[in-house]
Amino acid sequence: MGLLLPGYEPIFERDNRVKEFITEEERRATVVMTVAKDGTGDTDSIQEAIDLLDNENGGGTILIKEGLYSEDSLSITNVDLIKFQGVGAATKIRTGGTTFMTIPAPTNENRRIVIFENLKFETNVTSNTFYMTSGSAILMIKNCVVDMVQAGTPRKFINVSSCKSVFLDDCYFYDGNEIIIDSCDNSVLSNLIIEGGTIEIGNKNSLRNIYLTTQESYGINIAGDYNMVSGCYVDTADTACFRLENSSNYNTLSNCTALGSNSGAGFFIDDDNDRNIIMACISRGNATYGIRIDGSNADKNILVGNVVISNSSANISDAGTGTVNANNITS
Repeated sequence: MGLLLPGYEPIFERDNRVKEFITEEERRATVVMTVAKDGTGDTDSIQEAIDLLDNENGGGTILIKEGLYSEDSLSITNVDLIKFQGVGAATKIRTGGTTFMTIPAPTNENRRIVIFENLKFETNVTSNTFYMTSGSAILMIKNCVVDMVQAGTPRKFINVSSCKSVFLDDCYFYDGNEIIIDSCDNSVLSNLIIEGGTIEIGNKNSLRNIYLTTQESYGINIAGDYNMVSGCYVDTADTACFRLENSSNYNTLSNCTALGSNSGAGFFIDDDNDRNIIMACISRGNATYGIRIDGSNADKNILVGNVVISNSSANISDAGTGTVNANNITS
């Protein structure tokens, strides 16, 4: 099913689901705690519900009923497997402070799994909403709305320096959120609307079906190898809609659209990036170049089957070495 907002049709419908890397046994909730503001639950505090869980019972699910829950931070050090389940946009978690949740290394299990589903975040943190440094942690966020309360000031919604995987699916972000996934292989970001934010990824990740508008330097910034970016749309980035940072190799961008970079290129490949593919993409109306390969150390990149028109300086500017440039439409 798609992203469901009260009173609206699903934003995304599709047949294919993200491949689950989590066994059914690990995801099964052995304990369910209910959080409710009206006194019908086990507690009215999300943190108190977390504290009632433990690893001996295999973790559990926290069902959060409708209401506004102000939680500057949450600690999950006592449980490795936990799911937070809302009832839709009526379940609102308002965050503050510096970091809402730091996801630590697991205690007893070989990995820590944290799932948020079907709720709304109202974030007002000064640094990160979710921060991950453990190579054994998995974060899943599905069917959620994320509102950066302090509009116009992008903050890091997800900041990952090391983890097992991040799965972000069927979510709507607005008013400035940054998503940074570094040194975290096999992450999947899909079916997202991001207004006023940015995405930065490292190695071996998959991005698909993402609509992103931003006034920041880059819309989608690739800083690693073996990434697949497909069906993504970036509008009005400052310097480049899509950027491959230095030493980013073997990446594939397909069926993407770059529109209206304010002062730069639609697709920008830095020097010293090799064997990347841009295919079947559209780049139109950007302030400098439609596609720019920036230096002679960029070797054997492939540009094929793209529509690159109405860009101010040049549609395709290739300073690379051994570029395969074929079947691109430039007029």
